[in-house]
Amino acid sequence: MSGYRHLSAVYEHLADDFLHALYKQLIFRYTEPCSVLEIGCGTAPLGRDLAKEGYDVSGFDVSLDMLNMAAYYAGVEQVDLTLFHHDAREPFPGAYALILMPVDVVNHFDSFTEVEAVFSHIEKALVAGGIIIFDYLDTEYMAHLIGHEEAVQVDTHNIHWRVEAVDDVFAHRHVVTVDGVTTSHVSRSYPLKEWATLWASYEILDKITIEHRHLIVLRKR
Repeated sequence: MSGYRHLSAVYEHLADDFLHALYKQLIFRYTEPCSVLEIGCGTAPLGRDLAKEGYDVSGFDVSLDMLNMAAYYAGVEQVDLTLFHHDAREPFPGAYALILMPVDVVNHFDSFTEVEAVFSHIEKALVAGGIIIFDYLDTEYMAHLIGHEEAVQVDTHNIHWRVEAVDDVFAHRHVVTVDGVTTSHVSRSYPLKEWATLWASYEILDKITIEHRHLIVLRKR
């Protein structure tokens, strides 16, 4: 049984409720019900909420375990989602009026070249006048969190999380153990001048900073 399968069972209990609510606030401020793609949707808590408000929501993730849990929750809540297994570094099909990449998904790629590739795919999939909303963690956060460690219990699940240094000073590794099964991923950030190249061709509608997290709302010209 994979680590992601264990993590998917507790994923929503670890979510940032404030960030979730802020995304919904921004979405409702700048869009009306429309076609939506959520990149790295996980168990799709945001997508499910949008579907209940009349949005036509598609979502993909690299983890089948996350997608299976998303489909389960969607069934329980009786909402329609289109879910598919995909890696954002590869082109994705469809045309969307709103593309979301929430909860620092953009920090999970292995290089800025990969981030640029993802944004190239987004630009192709976003209709003229379409909106993209995403957030990223800045370089200060990468060093700030190293050494953080905590243990929590969610229902019957025991969760241990620690953050380790890696060779890159603008990166760190999250190591999460759920009921004795460990999974990990590296988060990477980049100087602001590099992040800014991603939205140079877009109209900036909003920028919000919450400590080391930056939310960006863009409109395709």
